[in-house]
Amino acid sequence: MVEDRMTLTIMVIEAVGKNGLCDVDEQTLAYVNNRSNLPNWEVVKEDGNATYVFEHEWDLSTMQPMLA
Repeated sequence: MVEDRMTLTIMVIEAVGKNGLCDVDEQTLAYVNNRSNLPNWEVVKEDGNATYVFEHEWDLSTMQPMLA
C-alpha cells in the first residue's frame, strides 16, 4: 500500500536517515492521480550507474504491525 511506503519513508527520517525513497510504480501513480488535479506527472528515476553506501529492501507484506 502507498500509505505503508509513506510510513516507511517518514520512519527513515525519524531514525536520522538523510532520506527514504520508494520506487514509483502504477500503484503510486494511481494514488497521486486520485488526489491531484494535475493531468501529468514527471517521474524521476534513479541514475542507473548510481552507487549507494547502503541499500536495503523490505517486503512489507511479511512484517507484523507494531506500536511504539
